[in-house]
Amino acid sequence: MGNMGLPVKGEDMGTYADSIREWRELLPKEYAEAEMIKKQAQRLIDWLYDPVPNELGWVASRRVKTEGLADEAINWGDLRVIDVVTTSEGFLMHVEEAAPDCPNFCHWLAEKLVGWGWQVEVITEW
Repeated sequence: MGNMGLPVKGEDMGTYADSIREWRELLPKEYAEAEMIKKQAQRLIDWLYDPVPNELGWVASRRVKTEGLADEAINWGDLRVIDVVTTSEGFLMHVEEAAPDCPNFCHWLAEKLVGWGWQVEVITEW
């Protein structure tokens, strides 16, 4: 193996999955999984936005209404996942720029993540 565990030209490279497994072993499992959950949750939040051709850049899309989130007290201009931590029951996620009581949004995000096998409690805060 070459520098940083990368294969050198002419060496057996194995499979892509083998390479990923080797790299993941370098990170603590908790960190890697929490980081994946955080990134996936942010992608779900980003899915709720549409680009607009002006200085604002993005606006909450019609999906906000169809997903039942239009009546929630949310700052759609800056909604983001700030951290994910491991708990005894799964994970706890903090999302910033939404009122502390946004039950539809919290349930929506948690249910989407359950679809990928993650038990996540979502807490919102300003």
